[in-house]
Amino acid sequence: MRSNIVFFDEKCPFCHRTVRQIVKLDEEKRFYFAPLRGETARRILTGPQAILQQGNSIVFAESFDSTSRQFWVRGHAMLRIYWLVGKSYSALGALSFLPQAFSDFFYNRLY
Repeated sequence: MRSNIVFFDEKCPFCHRTVRQIVKLDEEKRFYFAPLRGETARRILTGPQAILQQGNSIVFAESFDSTSRQFWVRGHAMLRIYWLVGKSYSALGALSFLPQAFSDFFYNRLY
C-alpha cells in the first residue's frame, strides 16, 4: 500500500529526472508523486512543514497518512527513498541515518 509521497519542484528538470528514476525503482508501488506547489502539498505540508512548499528540491513525506509521518528533505529525502526501495539501493539508503549536513553537502554539489 502506498503511504509515501515524493513532492518535487515541478519547474526543476533534475526533479523530473529524479521522479522518473524513482518510478523505475519502485517495483512495489510504495510512492505517490505530487508537485510542491500543488493541492496535495498544501493539504499535507501544513504547520511547520508549510515552508517546504517553497523549496526547489525533493521533499519526502513518509507515512503521510498516519500520525507518525516523517518529512525528509533534499539529500536525506533521496537516501531515505533508496532505503525504502531496498535491494542494492538499501546500502546507499543506510546513509540516511547520518546527519543531514552530510547528505545535503553531496546533494547540493550533485544537483
